[in-house]
Amino acid sequence: LDLYGSSVCISNAHMAAHLEQNEIRIQEYYAIMESQRFPGCKAGTILEHDYIFWIGDLNFRLDPIEYDLVMSSIAEGRFQKLLEFDQLKEAQREGLAFPGFSEGDITFQPTYKFDKGTNVYDTSEKQRKPGWCDRILWRARPGA
Repeated sequence: LDLYGSSVCISNAHMAAHLEQNEIRIQEYYAIMESQRFPGCKAGTILEHDYIFWIGDLNFRLDPIEYDLVMSSIAEGRFQKLLEFDQLKEAQREGLAFPGFSEGDITFQPTYKFDKGTNVYDTSEKQRKPGWCDRILWRARPGA
């Protein structure tokens, strides 16, 4: 997309689900980055765009942290503490995925996984840990 002389890329992805699929999610990030080409555009790849917005159910979870600690941290509003265990934040810190991408401050409780039609976190036998799976990231090319 060319917008007033700047190239803009909007990518939407639904990445692999489940806590243990973190490595797959990172592989999916690279597969998307390597496979997407924009013939005829001044930005031939995603990273060549001036501005990139990456949105979707990225499915990164909280790990390693125990369920009870997640729940007590939510009850006490300690979201920044939980983000220390966020797989996406960790992948960014380690340079494994989404390097240079920014995200707005997360100042709200996790949005995954509620019992259907309620605001009660997963009470099924799986008792999945809450997390922030739906994300909006952005990146501006230096000098853009």
